[in-house]
Amino acid sequence: MRFLVIPIFLAIIAVLAVRERTGDLQTVSQSKPANFFQARKNLEKKILIDHFENSVVDSEPTKTFTKKLLTTGKFNHGYLYLKASVNGRALVLPDDIYINLAAATTTDRYQSFGGHLIAAESLGAPPEDAYTELIYDLSRVVFKERYFETEADKKTADWISVLNDDRGPELAAFMSTLGKGVIEEASFYYDCLSGTACGVETKDP
Repeated sequence: MRFLVIPIFLAIIAVLAVRERTGDLQTVSQSKPANFFQARKNLEKKILIDHFENSVVDSEPTKTFTKKLLTTGKFNHGYLYLKASVNGRALVLPDDIYINLAAATTTDRYQSFGGHLIAAESLGAPPEDAYTELIYDLSRVVFKERYFETEADKKTADWISVLNDDRGPELAAFMSTLGKGVIEEASFYYDCLSGTACGVETKDP
């Protein structure tokens, strides 16, 4: 692979094993209302990930989802939508989702625009027992680059700009959990600049 998508999980097994599994991520992410569920009815949808399973063993994800994104036209606005579960339930701390969008630079290297998503920055979704939904404005995806960083280290990336930059971005994702993690769905909901057509397709990198 031409770029690094997996952060170093130093002693992740030990830390995950001893941290209390408290703090339902669904509850954390309910602090901000969102109009996503109304707005998506009028938006285009592209499913990027459909039921991808992995766990973390020996400090590394057992599998990583990777696809190259082929974009056309110019995007105006949109949302990143994720639905995920661990052992058939909603995510609870310290479970999280890693998702990265990387784009080529002028030096033929890749610049990363993602990491471990911060659930508290999700736009909010109705709480469910069997899964967690996270929603981010595509112009403001909030994440930590490394698992052990705190929310004080959070970064924000404008994925609309990345998609519009014609740099052939690549998507990588996995569940960061000791259990059976499932990204049940990861999708873009979007509209195009006025009077134009746009779209996104996936292919193997």
